[in-house]
Amino acid sequence: MFGAAEAARTAWASVFAKDQVVRRCDVPLGFDLADYTDGDYDAVADYMAPLEVEASQAPMTPSGLRWCYHGDAVLFEMSRTLNAPYDELVQRVDIASAIRMMNDYVGGHSEVVSRDDQRRVTRQAERNIYLPQPNWIAFSGGEVIDVCKLEVLRYSRDSQRIAWRTIASPNGSAVHDDGTVTYDRLDGDRTRVTVRGLQEFSLPPFWKALDPWLAPAVKDALVEDSYRRFFTTTLDNVEAAYEGRDFRIGRDHGPSEDEPLDERLRQTWTVLRGMLPERPLEALAREVQARVAPQADEVDEDGFRHFTGGSSDGVQPPELPAWTTATRRWLTEWAEVVAEDASGRTARGG
Repeated sequence: MFGAAEAARTAWASVFAKDQVVRRCDVPLGFDLADYTDGDYDAVADYMAPLEVEASQAPMTPSGLRWCYHGDAVLFEMSRTLNAPYDELVQRVDIASAIRMMNDYVGGHSEVVSRDDQRRVTRQAERNIYLPQPNWIAFSGGEVIDVCKLEVLRYSRDSQRIAWRTIASPNGSAVHDDGTVTYDRLDGDRTRVTVRGLQEFSLPPFWKALDPWLAPAVKDALVEDSYRRFFTTTLDNVEAAYEGRDFRIGRDHGPSEDEPLDERLRQTWTVLRGMLPERPLEALAREVQARVAPQADEVDEDGFRHFTGGSSDGVQPPELPAWTTATRRWLTEWAEVVAEDASGRTARGG
């Protein structure tokens, strides 16, 4: 019972309350640095180079996302031009921290393996933990993404680049989570930030069983929507880091602050309860009545109700309770994905 309660809590928090409920975490690296040589790190750049070329040639969607299937994995590219001078950007936003700026990053661990003569990181090992992707998959048993990586970094006068390759996934959540982030100088006032990657995550049993039955256009729309949302937010995070704004989700949680499940559930309920009205069913009934039954403009002395009709003349409808707004937003996002079914296929000539 408690396992089911914790799973439900995690799924709900992943979608509706990342900042209030999700806890940031520090974990061990997950592998022995002595098992890998400098050559293993350097080989990551050679491994990613042809994948970057292929990603750059993938069809582009209207949102600016390039993507295609690469076997069972998804290969993608997304970039953004920032109004940020290159020299300022690389000083404020360390390329070595690029993975930790990804959307829904909630913790992990990193170890610097080597530096150059300017003390810049050239080789690095990391373990990264992210919320289930896309978040709504948590409702069907999707786990957090937990991956261990080797990373290599290269610097030139007008460009910086980090490349990484997954070597393990402690919870089996990923087959591939490989990629690169590049900063390129454009002119005196602008820098292009580009994210490319090859990803293949393990599906929970429900989606694994459903996958063969999904129409290709529906599957494509789900993939495109998930990657567009994730990497749009990732690039937002890079921009926020440059501007000095906080972008991390979740709340701090030290290793000595582990809380029992009943306390975590209590905190979750406190947040959820704050979204609910005092009497949810009555509030919903009032909302339905207000939107379905028109309000009389006048009631005469005999009890007859009179309506003038026409528009509301600027009268705003009653504000919805937070819980209905959150649910509606989630359903709306699903509707958008389904709506992109036909248009997604058309855009790619399918």
